[in-house]
Amino acid sequence: ENKIIKYALSGSELLNIEIPSNYSKIANNMYYPIVPVTIGPNQDLIYVHAEFENWPKNGQLINQADVALLQYPLNYQFDDIELAKNDLFYYESLTPKNGYYTGQSVYSIAYLRLGINDEANRQWPTVFEHIDYNGYNIWKETIDGTHHHYNFLTGAGGYLQSILNGYGGIQYTKDYLMIYKQQIPPYNVKNIHLNGIHYLNHTLNITNNQYNTSISIKSSSNVQHNKLCITDNNNHSYQLSTNVISFKLQKLKIHLCKTKTKTKTTY
Repeated sequence: ENKIIKYALSGSELLNIEIPSNYSKIANNMYYPIVPVTIGPNQDLIYVHAEFENWPKNGQLINQADVALLQYPLNYQFDDIELAKNDLFYYESLTPKNGYYTGQSVYSIAYLRLGINDEANRQWPTVFEHIDYNGYNIWKETIDGTHHHYNFLTGAGGYLQSILNGYGGIQYTKDYLMIYKQQIPPYNVKNIHLNGIHYLNHTLNITNNQYNTSISIKSSSNVQHNKLCITDNNNHSYQLSTNVISFKLQKLKIHLCKTKTKTKTTY
């Protein structure tokens, strides 16, 4: 499916805007060609999504993490997990090492979503190679600064996403706020504190360590009939409040409360 067109369809419904009648058909019948390629010193044969028509191009480098964007932020659902892994391993090998942290952050987040933490952690040091320590500690588009694009906010945004959406696991969807299984960055980081995550007129504080995720509501506005609940892997739901509740690391969903729910302090 085409997630971008699906977003347009949802927006048109909310805004009562008429759009072409064939948009739904296009969105549900996208063509994602899968092609054989070789990778590694032994030229192992694997299958990946094609970068574009008539791919591969004999080791041609790519400019950005284009195919990886299917996994993040588009959240394309792969039936074949090996195909998802192949996409990342193959296209990362064709991404310029002097390149843009917008691409490296996408690989990092996608690796974390697949549970390949070592590969995600390998991306972490490149964050700091993109910072101009000899100037004003601003971001460079390329590591060696050859593009002369300083104060590269796109790269800084990629770094923030690697924290929030990668290690922190945050993903906004139409129906809920997903928190994928959380991870901790390397190099002796002990905790991640995500303070002020906004969702449906609530502001949340989320803290992750290597064992647990703790969540509480920091503040709320106009939410008399808009209570938030959280559902764990066992499909147990609990109402969120200003009291901190903790879960062992797992995938969690935050959403509007629908029925009577439990209360808890830890799990």
